[in-house]
Formats: sequence, structure tokens, C-alpha cells
Amino acid sequence: RDQPRSRGLGDVYKRQAIASLGKSINDFVCGSFRNAPYFVIIDVAAGLHCNVISALLNADLVLCVTEPNPLALHDFELTLKLAECLEKKAVTVLNKSTLAEECMLNKFYEIAKKHNAELLAEIPYSKKVEECYAKGIPAEKELFAQIIKKLEELRCK
Repeated sequence: RDQPRSRGLGDVYKRQAIASLGKSINDFVCGSFRNAPYFVIIDVAAGLHCNVISALLNADLVLCVTEPNPLALHDFELTLKLAECLEKKAVTVLNKSTLAEECMLNKFYEIAKKHNAELLAEIPYSKKVEECYAKGIPAEKELFAQIIKKLEELRCK
């Protein structure tokens, strides 16, 4: 056919939304917050998609939080590969570490080592943390304070 086929309004709106989101993230990170005395954390869903790429483009540091299961470890490695391609330093936190089988833990450590991603902390599974999270109450304050301290040290390097 000589005439282009319509892709439908849904596709057009999705493309515009993704483009707008990417622009907003870049403007936000490159704007006045870039040299702020605090962290700007951009949380994105797992996997490799436009939001992840937009968030990483102007990041100073990539913090990968993952769980020790096959799907999460697959996305973890893809994210670390993307960080390498973008020449970004990556560090990691292992969530729900006490639920893992030994082979999954070993796979996590292998991936982190292969991509030079320093392990900042292991967060053990805790019913208390789940309950606090559901209520919007901070939990494991000491552990998260240690993670923030390590991030601050990395920022100063």
C-alpha cells in the first residue's frame, strides 16, 4: 500500500507520554537540582525501557535494588550492562536476601562482581518491614542510614 496505516490514537498518546516523561526527567535532573546538597532519586520499574534509559542518561550514580530470583537477576544484569554502556558507576542493594536459595545468591554475587557493582547492603526479608511499608512508616532505619552514608561517600569521590 502507498498510504501509511493508522497506528491508532493509543500508540500516538503512548509515544507522546514517553517523550514527555523523558523530557521531564532530563529537565529535572539537569536543572537546578543537579548540584543540590541532597540526593535526587528517580525510581523506575524493573527492566529496560524508555523511563529507565531517560533516568540513567543524566544520573551520577546507578543504584540497582534487586531481589534474588531469576527474573529480577535477569533485569539486574541488563541494567548493569546499560550502565556500562552509558559509562555510569553502578552500586547495588540486595532486597529480601534471606529468602534466596544459595544458587540465586551466588548468581547475584557473580553478576555484581562481573559488572563491578559494589554491594552496599543486603536487606533481609522481614514481615515487620512489609507491615511498616504498607502503613507508610519507616523501618530498618539503621540499615537505610548505612546505605545513605555509603551513597554520600560515593558522591564525594
